[in-house]
Amino acid sequence: MAFIPLEIYNSRVTPTLLCVANHGAGFGYAHHVFDVLYAGVADRLSADGVRTLVAYPTLDAPPNGLAGSAAQPVLLEASLRDKPASRALTDFIRRENVQAFFCIDHAFGEGWQYARLRAAGVRTIVVYNQTSGTGYTARGVKRAIKWVVARLPLVTADSLACASGFVARREIARMCIPEERVSVVYNGADVPPEAPAGPSLHERLGLAPGRPIVLTSCRAVAAKGVDVLFRAYDLVYGSYHGEQQAPLLVYVGAGEQLAQLEALRQSFASANSIIMTGYRTDAPELAAGADVCVIPSVWDDAFPLAVLEAMAQGRAVIASRVGGIPEAIDSDAVGLLVPPRDERALAQAIRTLLDDPARRVEMGRRARERIATNFRKDTQVSAITALLRPGLG
Repeated sequence: MAFIPLEIYNSRVTPTLLCVANHGAGFGYAHHVFDVLYAGVADRLSADGVRTLVAYPTLDAPPNGLAGSAAQPVLLEASLRDKPASRALTDFIRRENVQAFFCIDHAFGEGWQYARLRAAGVRTIVVYNQTSGTGYTARGVKRAIKWVVARLPLVTADSLACASGFVARREIARMCIPEERVSVVYNGADVPPEAPAGPSLHERLGLAPGRPIVLTSCRAVAAKGVDVLFRAYDLVYGSYHGEQQAPLLVYVGAGEQLAQLEALRQSFASANSIIMTGYRTDAPELAAGADVCVIPSVWDDAFPLAVLEAMAQGRAVIASRVGGIPEAIDSDAVGLLVPPRDERALAQAIRTLLDDPARRVEMGRRARERIATNFRKDTQVSAITALLRPGLG
């Protein structure tokens, strides 16, 4: 996909969707996933004669997530709060015949900022809420004000798509948004071929073959609970005796807590069996080679991709019972849920699955089927496209 300079866009006829990226091109795995979503929506709408532009605040090279798609990247600071950027955005909307505006993790109500977009020609505003956390629910007068604002014309989005039922319930309670304007659009995952291609996980990471692998992949931040998993794993490691072969723990990720996690690792008897790989772009493929995948979040994750991708790879998954995760792992048949921050419960769940290979395999098979049936990426793309279409005349 060639980069198309902003200056050549001057169509006043072709209806246009503008997707707003909150990040520079090539900024991390999660944002790459958003780019893939923009690309999927663009391909669906191109069949209707709709052009899709994706605005990036920095754009040094074409985003890989848009490669081969109908989506076209543009260098545009699409800020609604900065006055010069807001003026540039509305000028762009008028010039490029932008009729639909799609953003991720913006506010449902942006006041006169959204009104300015509509005055410039936008017919439909769709917000996709992927945020985690419980959020603050207003009471009394503040709640009454939120209720009124959420129902004002022009100054709120037309649709709020939420990454899980947990997020939808939270936003309805927190922001008093009318339920008819809220929909659940689950994150999706591709289901790969059942036979994994390429080298084994042990080969990829240069590990001696034979030892089972417990894997987790996430940012090194306190909310993800990697320290809880390290402590739980040390309990598991200590439960192996004699000729029993203890598993390896592989952590894939980087972030502000990385040095703290390394110091914690060094304090354990199991230190040499905890492998910290740093950030890797092939995290989903690594999960395919693990015996057990763990997502030990300690806060209310919206609907983490790490859960979906491990399940799509046919892996047995253990996760914290927080946020939207129970909507993916809805029974013990497809995975195990444990209380957040409960190191002993997590250790017991890990040991239970390591000691029962047949159960692991069956759990992984059912998990894969659940993703294929309920959480496919093309279903996510279709749902977002359907929300945007009414504004693209």
